[in-house]
Amino acid sequence: MTAVLTWSTDSLSPHERFAHWREERGKQLFGVTIEMPPERRHLFHGRFTARQAGGATIASMGASAYRVSRTEADIAQRPKDSLVIGLQVAGPGWCDTPAGQTFVDAGAVAVGHTDLPSQATPATDGDFLVHMLTIPLARIGAEAAAARR
Repeated sequence: MTAVLTWSTDSLSPHERFAHWREERGKQLFGVTIEMPPERRHLFHGRFTARQAGGATIASMGASAYRVSRTEADIAQRPKDSLVIGLQVAGPGWCDTPAGQTFVDAGAVAVGHTDLPSQATPATDGDFLVHMLTIPLARIGAEAAAARR
């Protein structure tokens, strides 16, 4: 059985939680840029679990609402070349991609490619919860070209 990685901000002091999540979970793990209004950062909390399955990653992430983007610079620094399928359990918001803007409500499934720029903006200040399946495109062969679009 594959080990489950679990990480939470619970062990950090409130004034350290957002900065740590932004740098360690955002920049280092996911290669994304995370922003939150400074006046809300002391209230931030987050939890992340993940495990490997057949070369893919199954993850669950819940946290205080924040804006996240995957910029051209983020992609250049940490290319992933993966298909991501996400189930938005809680915390609706807007997702901007090269294909346009979409509202992602709780209960919606979203599909994307990690190496296309995107930005997600929460529609509320409440918490969000998303379950994700990330599949490296090298694992799916000839269909990878279509997934990159």
